[in-house]
Amino acid sequence: RRIGTTILPVEMADTNIAMLKELFEGIPDVAKGTEDEAFYKLILERIADKGKMQHKDDPEHNFLVGLAYMDGIDVEKDYLRGAALITQSAEAGLVEAMDELAFMYSTGKGVEKDMGAWKKWQEKCAGQSELLYGAEDERTLKYKYDLACCYSYLYENKKSMELFKSVYETQRRILGEDHADTLSSLRNLGASQINVGEFKEGIEYVNRAYQGLVRTLGEDHEDTVLARALQASFLREMGEYRKALEIYQDVHEKRCRLQGKYHIETLKIRRHIAECVKCTGDYQKATELLEELYEDARTHLGPDEFEFYCITSYLGRNHMLLSDHDKAISYLQKAYEGISNMFEEIHPEALNALRFLGVTYQQLGRIKEAKDCYERAWKGLREVYGDHHQLTLLAYVSLAYCYGEMGDLAKSTEMLKEACDELLKQRGSNSEIIIAPLNALAINYLRLESYEKALEAGTKVYEISKTQNGEDHVLSYKLLNNVAAAQYGLGQYEKAVETQKLAYEETKKRLGEDHVVVRRFHVNLGRYYCGIGEYDTAIQILEDEFEQQAKRMGPENREILLKKRYLVEAYLGKGDRAKAREIGTALLEADCRVLGENHPETIMLKKKLEELN
Repeated sequence: RRIGTTILPVEMADTNIAMLKELFEGIPDVAKGTEDEAFYKLILERIADKGKMQHKDDPEHNFLVGLAYMDGIDVEKDYLRGAALITQSAEAGLVEAMDELAFMYSTGKGVEKDMGAWKKWQEKCAGQSELLYGAEDERTLKYKYDLACCYSYLYENKKSMELFKSVYETQRRILGEDHADTLSSLRNLGASQINVGEFKEGIEYVNRAYQGLVRTLGEDHEDTVLARALQASFLREMGEYRKALEIYQDVHEKRCRLQGKYHIETLKIRRHIAECVKCTGDYQKATELLEELYEDARTHLGPDEFEFYCITSYLGRNHMLLSDHDKAISYLQKAYEGISNMFEEIHPEALNALRFLGVTYQQLGRIKEAKDCYERAWKGLREVYGDHHQLTLLAYVSLAYCYGEMGDLAKSTEMLKEACDELLKQRGSNSEIIIAPLNALAINYLRLESYEKALEAGTKVYEISKTQNGEDHVLSYKLLNNVAAAQYGLGQYEKAVETQKLAYEETKKRLGEDHVVVRRFHVNLGRYYCGIGEYDTAIQILEDEFEQQAKRMGPENREILLKKRYLVEAYLGKGDRAKAREIGTALLEADCRVLGENHPETIMLKKKLEELN
């Protein structure tokens, strides 16, 4: 009223109108938001007061007429004209028009969805509001809060954290510690601190916000439910998957009740539930949940929604875990391209899809394609997060492992040690996130024949998984594979057979006999039988496995070539040097073609054949 803005009070929930008029003297008549006809009539009266034609010198008038065209209120709906009038008003400096234009670009209402334009107008809106109303005005704080949310969505995490902190501190001073708006800002400040790696403070703030929101708004309020979902996210990050799953299921129930089964926030929680199920080791169940979610998202969200591509990416990752590589590549490529097309700059979720696409290529032995994906993902994540964010470090670990696969063990090991040191500093020695780099380091030590170091690293990572995931988790059994390899390298042959048998049998129960990891473990078990002198058993296992794997992946698949050395060892142990020489000679020719003459494994095989001759 002070600045001449038209006031249009609308009752959206039961309100004491007498008290409202007493508190706000001279307030216009209140419209019922639930009574469409009366509501539209009041809006039309306000528009009529302003006139129905465009006025160059009246941004507020043009803004109201623009809204009328956008929603078809007493005029034919015309997005083009509505967007033009609202843009004109925003460019003339009307804060409300700037806010509306930012919303339009963020949702694609009446304009093409444009994340860059959303950010631009949200920044202009917050700046203009501060100029007109002051930094502590509730409108300015609201627009700054929206801008911080925009930064968060675009993964500009430092900007988001700084702005949420500024808004929170101002609201705490003006509104009080227990005001709902203050608590919502505290919740988002905590989430943004987690995103920049400040885990301890972030979790503390979210917990404080949740407790305050329960007291102020109740457990079922949307703001409280959002804080509860963030608590579940942090538990998942810390490896407490079953606790996180329980909370997510409770949140999903509330979301369905508050917003509906197919609301975007409800579907997002279903994605998190599937992720928790995957992390408990039930890959098949998680994939089934995501397949159903994917169909629901395609029907109710459509391909223009960011969350649809997040679901697509998660589905691709799960198919990768089930060794369904064709589906994994298809979904991950679709997610990467879809998210990349939505944003002007590369988005972290697109980069994550790219990283997992690299993992899939690596599993197929397509190392050059894997390395290309890893390098692009790592460089992109460095730009978004910096060198020391955990997602950047995980991409760095993948790239380091790839160098090891290509034979550059010195570079690979140096990179892995660097990543391990940084993650240990950030998260401590028992965090689940240390499993990937430490496991890769154990593999490198095996390749370097540093078996004591390999056993130490392999045992350590197995113990972390037991603590975080449980002894019966499929990942824990998978990690025993490297422990057995180190035991074999140290001459502890009976222990190696015992450990590998356990890894093979338990992963077979959980993943199925045809899973690529299970087949790989069976090959390793065949090799270890050589150590205890059971050469016929070893040869039978190895020949059967290589025959089956050659049918699935081709006779010159990189992994098959690397493992066929075990067959040479088995025939040598049995005393059949001629057969060992025959297999080794054919293998060397294939190694030169696939691995290259200078690969360490090619050089070692060549020396072994020279000794045989």
